Amino acid sequence: MRYDAKLQREVGRRLTRLRELNLSAVRNGGACRSRYNERVYRYATRWAASARRADIARVLGLSAPNNADACRLIDHLLRATARDDRRLRHKHGCALKYAAIRKVRAERLIAYLAKRRGYNACAEQYRL
Repeated sequence: MRYDAKLQREVGRRLTRLRELNLSAVRNGGACRSRYNERVYRYATRWAASARRADIARVLGLSAPNNADACRLIDHLLRATARDDRRLRHKHGCALKYAAIRKVRAERLIAYLAKRRGYNACAEQYRL
């Protein structure tokens, strides 16, 4: 099946931007890391709610694209764009998936995580 070229370009640009943000986060940490995680969360939740969710999942190379929910997209985006060690990626992924399950808006993500005692506490809640 051929994908829409415009969709492929858009997804490719977003992945490139996420990789750039992650490199900045690896070098600088802090606010750059929060901006990267917020952007991953924003793309995953927006794409999961999109009418073209299955097409986007196919472009990303996910198996079973019809089941592309925000949690699967968060995992895939972190694996595809993060150059962090796997433990940090897993912890941040769990915290972002916890927020996705709670249906937190992307604009409120950082404040929500801070209110819930940070990434470690949210990741622990997700694992329970």
